[in-house]
Amino acid sequence: MIKVAVCDDEEMFRQDLERLLEGYFSSKTKNYAIEYYALGETLLKADYAQYDIFCLDVEINGGMNGIELAKRIRQKNLRADIIFTTSHPEEAYCAFEVNTLRYLLKPIQQEALYKALDLVLRRRKERAAKLLKLNQGQRFLQLLFSDILYFETLDRKLKVHN
Repeated sequence: MIKVAVCDDEEMFRQDLERLLEGYFSSKTKNYAIEYYALGETLLKADYAQYDIFCLDVEINGGMNGIELAKRIRQKNLRADIIFTTSHPEEAYCAFEVNTLRYLLKPIQQEALYKALDLVLRRRKERAAKLLKLNQGQRFLQLLFSDILYFETLDRKLKVHN
C-alpha cells in the first residue's frame, strides 16, 4: 500500500491535488491511502513515519513552513519521497536541502505530477527488489540487503545484525 500525506493550508489547492492524486492512483490500480492536513504541526502529530509520499506546500499560514516541515519529516523518515507543490519558485533552492524529489508550481499540471509519481513508483519497485521483509509479530520490518552484516539464530529466533 502506498500512503500519501498532503499538507496545504489552501482548501482549493488541496482539493485540486486530491483530484489529481485520486485520478493517478485509481488509474494505476494501486492500493493507496491519502490523508490531508492544513497545518504541518497536525501532520507531525500523526505517525508520519508511515507515509511513502509527502506533497507539501512551502508556505503554510498559521504554522511552520513546508521547508521546516520537510526537515522534521527527514529526521524520522529518510526513504519517503517529498514533492513540493507551491506558488513560490524562489524557494526551490531551499527545498532541495531535504532531498526533494520534485518542486511543482501551482496550479499543478497533471502531466508534471504524474511524471513525478511515475518516478516514485519506479523507485519503490527498485527498492523493493533490494529489501528483505521480515515479520516481527504484528509488524513487518524491511531491511536493505546491503545493510545486513549477518544472521544469527538462537532458540528458534532469528537475529539480524546490521
